[in-house]
Amino acid sequence: MIPLLQQREMPVTGFGEFDPRITAILVGAVALVIIAGIVNSVLSGGGSSSSSKTQRFSKRGFIRGAKRAGLSRAQAITLLTVARNQGIAAPMRLLQEGPLLDKAIRDGLYDLDESVRDEMERERRKSELFQIRNLIAIYSQSSRSVRSSKSLRVGQDLDFSTDGRTWHATRVSSQTGERFGVETPYDDANREIRPGKGSKVRLRFRTESGNLYSVATSVLGYGIARRMPTLFLAHSDQISRVQHRKYPRREFHHPCYYYPVSVVTSGRGRRAKRQAVVNHNDRRFGRFEDLSAGGAAVRAQRPLPAKSLLKIEFETADGVPVSVFGKVRSLEKATYRSGLMHIMFAGVSRKHLNAIQSYVYGYIEE
Repeated sequence: MIPLLQQREMPVTGFGEFDPRITAILVGAVALVIIAGIVNSVLSGGGSSSSSKTQRFSKRGFIRGAKRAGLSRAQAITLLTVARNQGIAAPMRLLQEGPLLDKAIRDGLYDLDESVRDEMERERRKSELFQIRNLIAIYSQSSRSVRSSKSLRVGQDLDFSTDGRTWHATRVSSQTGERFGVETPYDDANREIRPGKGSKVRLRFRTESGNLYSVATSVLGYGIARRMPTLFLAHSDQISRVQHRKYPRREFHHPCYYYPVSVVTSGRGRRAKRQAVVNHNDRRFGRFEDLSAGGAAVRAQRPLPAKSLLKIEFETADGVPVSVFGKVRSLEKATYRSGLMHIMFAGVSRKHLNAIQSYVYGYIEE
C-alpha cells in the first residue's frame, strides 16, 4: 500500500515546475472573458426585456383590438385603466376571455363602490363598465356562429314548424353523425304532428348566448329514442340567425307587483300634453321567470293584454328595490285568467338598470 501512495504523490510535486508568468496570463484571460460575458448579459438582457414588453403589450394595438370589438376609444382607455388598476399584465385577454372580463368588471364595480362617494357619478361609471361588457359580449357571440345541426345537444329545446308560420314545442332526443331526432311534436288539439318522409320542415332554437337560429331540414322517418316517440331528421348546414338578443337573460323566480298605466292627454292642439298615469288602485301580483336589462317574462293570474303599458315593482336578489316601466310585447295564455307576459322595459333609472345587470351577469348571487 505504501509504494502506491508514494506513486500518487510524485506527480503533484510537478506543478511547481510551471512558469508563474504563464499562470498569470491564463488567469487574466479567464477574468477578461468572465467580465465581458457579464457586461454583454446585462446589456442584452435589458434590451430583450424591453423588446419583450413591447411585443407583449402595445397600447395602440389594444385600442385597435377594442375598436374591432365595438368599443370607442374612450371605452378602450377605460377598460385599459381597469386592467392596470387590477394588475392584469396582458389586457388584450379581456377582449378574448369572457371569465377574465367578468372578473375585471366585477372588481371594477367593487372599486367604484369603495372609492366614488357621489352616487350619480358612481352609477354613471358603473353604466359605462356594463356598456363595455355588453359590446364585447356581442362581438364574441357574433364570431361563434352555429354552422350545423350537428351542434344541437340532446335535451335542447326547439320550435318545430311545417309551414314556417305555426310553431310547436319539442326538444332534441338523439344526435348521431348521420341524423338527429326530435320528440314528436303535438298540435293544439294534442295530436301528433307526423309529416311524411322527405317532407321539408323548419326548426328554431336559441343558443346559450340568447341568439335565435333557424334550420331547414327534411324528415327521414320515425322511431323511438330515450323511450320517446321521435321524428328523425337529416343533418343540415342551412342555418341562419333569425334574431340577435341584445341583452342576455337569467332565470329569476322572484315575486313582483305590477300596475296598469294609462296615457292621458290634457289640453288641445299644440298645447296638448300626454302623461303616463299609474293606476295604483289596481295592484296585481306576478312572478318573474327570467330577467334581462331589456325586459322580463312575468307569469300572472290577471295578465295585461299585448301592447299594454305597466309599472313593475320588485327586489333584486340582494334586496335592492327596483321599479321599472314597460310594455307588454306579447302574451302567452295558459288558462282563461292566467298567462305569461313578455315585457319590454321602456323606462328604468340608471341605478336600477345597473342593479339588474349586476344580477343578470352573475356579479351578485341569489
